[in-house]
Order: sequence, then structure tokens, then C-alpha cells
Amino acid sequence: MNINQEKLSQKKNQVLDDVYQNFFRVKTNKMKQCKLCDREVKTTEHHLIPKTKHANKKIKKLYTSEQLHETVSICRECHKTIHACIDEKTLALEYNSVEKLLEHEEIAKFVKWIQKHPDVSKVKVKKTNR
Repeated sequence: MNINQEKLSQKKNQVLDDVYQNFFRVKTNKMKQCKLCDREVKTTEHHLIPKTKHANKKIKKLYTSEQLHETVSICRECHKTIHACIDEKTLALEYNSVEKLLEHEEIAKFVKWIQKHPDVSKVKVKKTNR
């Protein structure tokens, strides 16, 4: 690989990293109430229909633009648990509201647990058999 190809490759990787970071950026807010566990903590915005599914033809037919971009403020712990328990396709098709998320057995179990431990700020989440 010559010097120009190497520079081009580095630039391409940098651009891809920037795109990835912007696409998956999660805004962290000041103290707010988590819509799942009701704790007053720093929250992130969870896309009820994952951004990675917005280009899917089936998803585009099912939802309006407003629905695709709808988010809810939830704590990091709940956010991690959602993505560990439910794959993105299932999130988009079946668990696309706070009420539906709370009906999921693993999510409900976690929310019940974390409500009893309000001071918990870092939780290790293991992926379940989705």
C-alpha cells in the first residue's frame, strides 16, 4: 500500500467513525424522570423505533415520520436493559411504546428491581436469549 492509499484509508476510517458516532449519538439530559422506572436521574433519549430500522420498507409503511422519530427519556440502566433483552426488529414491530416495553417480562422484572434500588447508577447487563 502506498502513502496516498494509506492516507485515503485513514481518512475513510475517520469519516466512518464520525458517521457512526453521529448516527448512534444518545443525548444525555440533566436530571429528569425516567419514563420506565420513574427515578429522578440523568436520562438518555430512546428511539421507540430504532434508527437502524428507519430505512426498512416494512417499517416505513407501518409508521409516520413523526412516529419514527419519537423518543422517550429513560435512564441509562433501563436503556441498556431494553437493548440487551430485545432485538431492534422486535423493538420496532412489537415494543414501540413505553406501555408495551413495560409488558415485556424481563424489562418489567428489571424495572421492579431498580425501583427498589434508587441509588444504583451502574448496572452490568447481560444479553438474554432474544
